[in-house]
Amino acid sequence: MVVSTAKTMSNSENNYTQKEMTAKIMMDIEKIFNKLDELQKDINTRPTRAEIYGWIIAGISIATLVNVLM
Repeated sequence: MVVSTAKTMSNSENNYTQKEMTAKIMMDIEKIFNKLDELQKDINTRPTRAEIYGWIIAGISIATLVNVLM
């Protein structure tokens, strides 16, 4: 009598095969990468603190120059 050992390996707790579990993990990784892309785009569109201070200093400098010339 020959017993077939071609059964897929599954975890007794969740009953997923390795192929199904790998597919689920790959989908989760894809979601993580998409979220990271969204965060990177959001960060790149916002002005940095140094840029904001630069514009404030430029505005103060122009106001001071106009004040001195008048």
